[in-house]
Amino acid sequence: MTTSLFGTLANFIALFAFVALSNQLLLTLFDWSKWVHAKEWANPTRLRLFILLLSLALGTLLFNFFQVVISICQSLFVSLK
Repeated sequence: MTTSLFGTLANFIALFAFVALSNQLLLTLFDWSKWVHAKEWANPTRLRLFILLLSLALGTLLFNFFQVVISICQSLFVSLK
């Protein structure tokens, strides 16, 4: 499967959008002071880094899920044509 520069750029932008969206949702939806009780997580920089890494993993997972769903739908439509 060959991808063009436009396709690669579009994938990168979509991945960045999913990571940014999951980061924003993790920051706004959860009260992290209720979830994190350990003394070592009292440092806000460490907590922000944890949320960033968690949003990176969640955004990548969501991006791959939607990419597979779109691929399946495209193959179904081609086969029904």
